[in-house]
Amino acid sequence: MISAIAKSMTPPDMHPKLVDEMSKVLAEEIDWEIMMGLLVELGYIRICMTWPERMNEVHAHEIKEWCRANLKEDYHGRGSDWYFKSEKDATMFSLRWA
Repeated sequence: MISAIAKSMTPPDMHPKLVDEMSKVLAEEIDWEIMMGLLVELGYIRICMTWPERMNEVHAHEIKEWCRANLKEDYHGRGSDWYFKSEKDATMFSLRWA
């Protein structure tokens, strides 16, 4: 659906693969926002990191590894937005990273 809308709104000389890739990224962002909104409604705690400009792939990998090693309950993170089922996990993350 999004791909069809994007194709109808793009200049005729724009490469179809680029349009498809842009549509995929947009759909993933929309899905992420919807899913994280549902988690907040279920009681998950949102932590928004205040320094996303310092984020790079190495740092992101370090954060994910730290989470795997230290957090006990469900969590989801993407960029500067992180969501935690456990208040204790959210606090630990915030003290370490936010």
